[in-house]
Amino acid sequence: MKKKNVTVGLLGGKEMNESKEFWKDIIYKDGKLDEEAILKELSDYYMVIQEVPKVYVHITGGLMSKIFYEAQVVIDEYERILDRDYVYKDDVRDLLGDERE
Repeated sequence: MKKKNVTVGLLGGKEMNESKEFWKDIIYKDGKLDEEAILKELSDYYMVIQEVPKVYVHITGGLMSKIFYEAQVVIDEYERILDRDYVYKDDVRDLLGDERE
C-alpha cells in the first residue's frame, strides 16, 4: 500500500521540512528518539501555550487569545489599539484645552 503524504498541523511543504530539520538534532540521540529531550521540549511548549494567550488577550483588548496567530497580526492589532487610544487622548485634551502631551 502506498503511503499518503499527509500535512499535519499548520505547516506544510517547505515549512514542514524546515521544522523537521530544526527538531532533528534536538529530539534525536544516536539516531533514535530521545524521550527525555522530547519531554523537555513538550514542557517548554506547555508553558508557551499557557502564557502566550494571556499576553495576547491583554495587548489586544481580549480580541486574540490563540497562540497560532502570526506575530505581525498580533502586532498590527496592538498598534491599532495604541493608535486609537492615542487619538482618544488627543480628543479629550482638545476638548479640555489641555496642551500637555
